[in-house]
Amino acid sequence: MSSSTHARHFDFFLQVTARRIAGKAAMRERFPPILSAWFPDPGGMHIIRIAGTNGKGSVCAMLEACLRSSNRVGVFTGPHLVSVTERFRIDGAPANDAMLTEICERFRLFLDNWLSRHGPEMTPSFFEVLVLIALAVFREAGVKVAVFEAGIGGYNDAVSCLPGIISAVTTVGLDHQDRLGSGLEEIAADKAGIASERGMLVLGPGMDEKARTALFRDARKRNVTVIEAIPVAPVEKHRNGSRFQITEPGFLNLFDLPAETLYLNLAGDHQLRNAGTVLALSAAAKTELGIESDLIGLSRISWPGRLQWFRIDSRYWLADVAHNLEAVQALRCYLDDRVPHAERILIYGAAADKDYAPLLPAIKALAPQIILTGGFYRSIQPEALAEEFPSDAEYRCASSIAEAIEEARALCRQSPHVGVIIAGSVFLVGAVFDQLKIPTHPQQKPPGQSEGGVQPGIVSGNTSLPPTGGS
Repeated sequence: MSSSTHARHFDFFLQVTARRIAGKAAMRERFPPILSAWFPDPGGMHIIRIAGTNGKGSVCAMLEACLRSSNRVGVFTGPHLVSVTERFRIDGAPANDAMLTEICERFRLFLDNWLSRHGPEMTPSFFEVLVLIALAVFREAGVKVAVFEAGIGGYNDAVSCLPGIISAVTTVGLDHQDRLGSGLEEIAADKAGIASERGMLVLGPGMDEKARTALFRDARKRNVTVIEAIPVAPVEKHRNGSRFQITEPGFLNLFDLPAETLYLNLAGDHQLRNAGTVLALSAAAKTELGIESDLIGLSRISWPGRLQWFRIDSRYWLADVAHNLEAVQALRCYLDDRVPHAERILIYGAAADKDYAPLLPAIKALAPQIILTGGFYRSIQPEALAEEFPSDAEYRCASSIAEAIEEARALCRQSPHVGVIIAGSVFLVGAVFDQLKIPTHPQQKPPGQSEGGVQPGIVSGNTSLPPTGGS
């Protein structure tokens, strides 16, 4: 998609939301009525809803990869890396530009009429508009299964209002405490709302016991059937993925798998845990909805910006959207297994609305040399980050993404073995990808080597590129 087309679509979403400001009515008051008016009947479309502090986007992408073999699948995720069209995927590709443009214009007319009858207090939020557009995109495309990633919570998230009996909570961690609550129990209690009454809720593995207790308590109140993730055990770990074993006999029989091991084309122990959630969701889709899955799809998954290697000036760079403590710890675990600490340079930036200060000691531990940067969507200024950064850290500030990239390249030229890590925000990773023209979906063809020496490499681990010092 051209930058002008992307800008036009993004401008549309801003016009119908941010410039009007979301109505004062609570989400549970304003969203269900407009949802019923815009999307009165899902028809033959099944909707699966995914919530969680971390991992929900990866679970959506994995589930899509499994379902696509025998179904037309739509996936709604966010935030996007480069183009807003990434949020609306059909069979792995962003929505058709002409279709999206036509639906946006149709929605503009609908919303004008809606607000003239119901008043400005019923104006949907930015995220709610995205959800409504996604429903229309998937309906127009003839999608059979639509997988929706929640924005932040459960009860207070528009995705929880969508019809559907299958849902999941991937993880519960400390993030968005200003909106969901200060502790894990409070956060879990809100995320429990992603499940529909008398529906089915898959729980990701390894949750804190307080969070699990809150989720089970809510499930009992609303007659929700709780399903545990399928246990998996790593057999071989690779730079870009893992081969794992399924040990539950009933699951093997359900899918008539030829072997007890599968390959996941996403790296990190946390992604193996996410895979267990996806296996349970696939089983529920088959038994409850009659929807078939091909679990070999896990070996073909592409999910950019998640432990993704690429190469610049013959050096290996790693991008990961880790932005909270749990995600940064997962990134460090992956790095410690593969890249010597002394051989790392980190480009770090944070969104201004994040509580980034408690995260900075963990960020400092990722690399001995750190470049603090801003200049991307919603970013905090690097000087403000520097004021909070540990005093014994070695860091420098870069006012723009281009400057941060050049700083990193200069540091690489000073040492023959170092590589670069980019982490801290999905918006940061997206800005770096945009600057370097790194593809953000597998249908995009990487451009040839540029004058600046950029060599786009892996798109979500499809080629084995070794890190600078690791095996």
